[in-house]
Amino acid sequence: MTDFICPQPREWDRQYKILKRACLKQSIDPSSIPIPLLLSGWWYSDDSDKRERWYATLRWAESQGFSDLLTSLDENTGFKGDAV
Repeated sequence: MTDFICPQPREWDRQYKILKRACLKQSIDPSSIPIPLLLSGWWYSDDSDKRERWYATLRWAESQGFSDLLTSLDENTGFKGDAV
């Protein structure tokens, strides 16, 4: 996907909840997950902020061994900048 920024808000929230449930199962503090930029966070963040927060989430998931829980994104679930 070219110019990929981050997941669309609904998908980002879904993936965040997956990580949060995994944390609770493993007794990991879920507040350590980078907070997704949703709702007002979405509208008051530029594409660079969104991209950095998403990639911080990916790095966090990898560091916790949760990378395999994140689903791949497609044209309907990924945000490519100024598309919303």
